[in-house]
Amino acid sequence: MRYPLVAVLLCFLTSPTTIFAQSQRLPLDLLDTADVDYSSYSSDLGGGIGGISDATSLGTGGGGDHFDDAFGISINGAGYSPSTGIFNGNSVALNTESFGQFDVAVDIKTDGPVLRQIVSVTNTGATGTAFVQWHNNTGNDGAQQTIATSNGDLAFDTSDRWIVTADNTTGTDNEVNAWILFGINGLAPSFVDTVDGSPSFGFAGEQGITAIYDLALEENETASLVFFAAVEGINQDGIEIARQFDDESSPFFQSLISDLNAAQRSTIRNFTASAIPEPSSIVVLGLGFLCTGFRRRR
Repeated sequence: MRYPLVAVLLCFLTSPTTIFAQSQRLPLDLLDTADVDYSSYSSDLGGGIGGISDATSLGTGGGGDHFDDAFGISINGAGYSPSTGIFNGNSVALNTESFGQFDVAVDIKTDGPVLRQIVSVTNTGATGTAFVQWHNNTGNDGAQQTIATSNGDLAFDTSDRWIVTADNTTGTDNEVNAWILFGINGLAPSFVDTVDGSPSFGFAGEQGITAIYDLALEENETASLVFFAAVEGINQDGIEIARQFDDESSPFFQSLISDLNAAQRSTIRNFTASAIPEPSSIVVLGLGFLCTGFRRRR
């Protein structure tokens, strides 16, 4: 009987600690890391859409103008523009806004050169589809180049799971950005383009990355989309980090979602990582099998 108790205690001890912070008004600049300095999240960067206005790469190659507004979200054509959020170190949980029958909340977290954005949509009405658009205006302006895609060519379409943009095809200080849209077997967008997707979003041309997802939801169902972006200064570094998203079972990818519990993972539509148990669950499951083995032997 003591082995199940050990498993329960271990599960309790390995559960992540929740740290609460006060809600604060936007904008605030609390997403800086040792690798990237992200400018503050603003509630309206144009067209009633909130997002991060800019980023500076602090790594090799540098680059101080990676975005001209990015990580904006609109639902059925209406901009998500939260005024407050819960800030905690390198993460921010933005407040929920309602778009008809759809309640939307956004969570942003940074880890080194990678930024993760989770868009959660809850359907409070009858079965329906939320059209979620991801808006990103790059700092590449008229010099924006597509330097790689997951399909191996330079033509960006809805089958590309990721795309890498830069100021130039060679050299450094190129404001290299890797945009990760979905994983293998995950929900793909119904539309993509190399513009920001809104004439009011961004402030130096419309060059960027936009994608639209048709998110079908049952009554009272919650689903989420997870987006990643990596900020680098050298072209090959941006390409290499994008390629690491090709394997969702890799330690690299799992480290980026290790803070999400099983319930949170189960709502993700554009990646299939929700099928992979949490580390603590794996430990407890292993102890359960161990306990079963001991009981059978006895």
